[in-house]
Amino acid sequence: MPKFRSSHSRASGRNISYVFRLLVLIVFLTAFIIWGLHFYMDDSPQRSSQVNVKVYYPEELNSKNDPHFVKPFERCYIPNELYELIHHRYYSLGYDESIEQARWVSYELTGASLKEKNVERTNWYMEDGLIKTGSASYYDFKNKNYSRGHLAPAADMAFNEIAMKESFLLSNMSPQKAAFNRGVWNELEQNIRQWASLKSKLQITTGPLFYDQDIEYIGSNKVAVPHAFYKVILDKENGEGIGFIIPNAVTDVPLSSFAYTIDVCEHNTGLDFFQACYARKQDELSIESDFELENWPMDQNIYHKRVNVWNKNN
Repeated sequence: MPKFRSSHSRASGRNISYVFRLLVLIVFLTAFIIWGLHFYMDDSPQRSSQVNVKVYYPEELNSKNDPHFVKPFERCYIPNELYELIHHRYYSLGYDESIEQARWVSYELTGASLKEKNVERTNWYMEDGLIKTGSASYYDFKNKNYSRGHLAPAADMAFNEIAMKESFLLSNMSPQKAAFNRGVWNELEQNIRQWASLKSKLQITTGPLFYDQDIEYIGSNKVAVPHAFYKVILDKENGEGIGFIIPNAVTDVPLSSFAYTIDVCEHNTGLDFFQACYARKQDELSIESDFELENWPMDQNIYHKRVNVWNKNN
């Protein structure tokens, strides 16, 4: 009997040692898996904000004595090809599920809105709750080769908190090379804000361009990476318009080299811009078939900053 107890004691010791080693191994593996997931997933500062709000459902659209709000049925700048038509408070968009992003985003930019005191940039990216099939997700853009490029810029929407918040909806994002986003695209956006301040009001439509079947996709929702981006701008009051088509890449080429007529942009996109904004068909034909660069002065200081600073920092 004593021998039996002694054997049992040794067996118990071995069992305890085995269980202890097993627990240590489990803890180690768990810690390793958690570390691995943290390393794999995008851990930029904005990610933590996604925990609380993942999908955004906007407030009811009405004027509320808001001088910057344009009622949806008065948004003459919306293209004819609607895709899934979505109206947000300060812009509209046409969402295309096949590329998991907007084909176009349209809005009005005024000198008055640019004079408002800017609200703080939120950097709070959210899925768009109005997209029936669901918009792209935050982590679709974890690919470090591309940034979440705004179509309607946050700086154009800095006049109040709702506008700023909606500018960070993922339906307003498109994959852009970082050097493009911070370089020539940024230069164009800054020039447009200068033009809006001078001309008082501009109608703007912008979006991605795809030239062939060789398309890269990123993220689990397969967000298509554009080959280029376009912007078309209408100064209805002065009867002037201009368009831009710029490859999704870093460039030192002057901004004026990417300027085209609105007609050329329509040919490349398959969209009919501003068709409801003209009182006469003759006005549409005249404005969209030509442009005068001197009516759209491009700030050379911004160009030199792009070439000498922004492009070299990427």
